[in-house]
Amino acid sequence: SKGVWKMPARTPIADLEDIFEVHIDEDDVDTVFGLLTKLLGNVPIVGSSAVTRGLKLTAVDSAGRRKKVSTILVERDIQGLKDIQVLKEEDDSAGKSGGKSAGKSDSRSEGKNNAKNGDKDSESSQVDGDK
Repeated sequence: SKGVWKMPARTPIADLEDIFEVHIDEDDVDTVFGLLTKLLGNVPIVGSSAVTRGLKLTAVDSAGRRKKVSTILVERDIQGLKDIQVLKEEDDSAGKSGGKSAGKSDSRSEGKNNAKNGDKDSESSQVDGDK
């Protein structure tokens, strides 16, 4: 579950959660495109990017007459994770030890995994991370 993945914009959020082992708590979006749209606050164009849950989503390709984003690159946002870790360490050193439950939760809601697009899994592809 490492590295960089290129996936169709219509990839279900549940697949993204499985690939990167994260829980994305956005009940009102079903696809990676929907998530990026919500994070940006408007419809993404090629080049748009946003970060959530330590993942950076970037619109990289468009298709069709209206040039709607068709492919989204998803990669771990290492710098963002480091920033979160630093904040956590500062909290711990300040004597606040009550924040243990704020971390990654494995209690995934199975109801979200209604595999509407179960046959689309094969379209997501891992990308070589040698930029």
